[in-house]
Amino acid sequence: MAAFPPRPTMPREIRRSGRRWTAIGMAFCAIAGAGTGTAGAQGLWEDGAFTLYRQAVEAMNKKDYEAADRLVAEAIKQYPNHVLAYYLRGQAALAQSRWDAAVAAFSRVTELYPGSIAGFSTGSSCTAVGT
Repeated sequence: MAAFPPRPTMPREIRRSGRRWTAIGMAFCAIAGAGTGTAGAQGLWEDGAFTLYRQAVEAMNKKDYEAADRLVAEAIKQYPNHVLAYYLRGQAALAQSRWDAAVAAFSRVTELYPGSIAGFSTGSSCTAVGT
């Protein structure tokens, strides 16, 4: 009589696949945890440009489009390739019927993020409306 019940059999491919996902999960956890506990470390949302972006989103939600535009301009000064800030700048310009500014902002979105359907379609819509 065996001390343990017999181990259920699985096809070899499933066992290997399970090991692969376990290894990937462990690698992800190691990468995600790297640098934690470091003095002075900050997350992405504590970064100055992203803090300004978050404040601009709050201004947009309050329909304070001028404040949103000012805040994203400051965020872009700190991080010139901030694609989210350019997108929000375009949204603020649209809300104010500033078509040329909206087209410029969405054009920058598509330069920074060529696969962006949002930047392309919104920018095209601005061009159609503004002309």
